[in-house]
Amino acid sequence: MTIKQAFTDRYYRSGSWVALILMVIHELTGINAILLYSNTILSANTGGMSPRTGTDLIGLINLASSGMSIWTAKTFTRRALFIGGHIMMGLCHFGVGVSFALDAPTFTLIAMCMFMFFF
Repeated sequence: MTIKQAFTDRYYRSGSWVALILMVIHELTGINAILLYSNTILSANTGGMSPRTGTDLIGLINLASSGMSIWTAKTFTRRALFIGGHIMMGLCHFGVGVSFALDAPTFTLIAMCMFMFFF
């Protein structure tokens, strides 16, 4: 099967488009902003810990949530995980923005860790 057939053949067209749209939505959640700019975000907000420690904590949360994803994938439906996860990631992004504007470094780190957990 070619890429052209995947998007034009009647049997595969809807599934291919849904998969493509889901991949785009998933990338637009902001995971790259959290991972790539965590040091910058945490250093701009002066808090009790170094940005490096905050980034390490975000990595540990990412590792723990990856292990927990095995349980959640067996317990919940894919639709519930997709919708619920993206709603929670949106709320966490809102929390990062508000805490950054209010200069609350601890809440910024908590919101970033929660985002990684729900991703």
